Amino acid sequence: MDDYDKEELFQLTDRVIELKQHEFTGIFDWLVDSMSAISKSQVGDRIELDNLPEGAGMAADIEERDVSEW
Repeated sequence: MDDYDKEELFQLTDRVIELKQHEFTGIFDWLVDSMSAISKSQVGDRIELDNLPEGAGMAADIEERDVSEW
């Protein structure tokens, strides 16, 4: 989504995920799988999470790319 205040979000957190258009299903599926893996882990475990779904990326990575090319 490209109509948000990126600067304000980065004041709240250093990790912002941008979505192409309204691709919520993929990001919520990814979030459920990630939280499930984390909840089954033990303290000190290194968790390997899947890549973000197509149409989603970290805002810092996307900043220099043309979103219309996704």
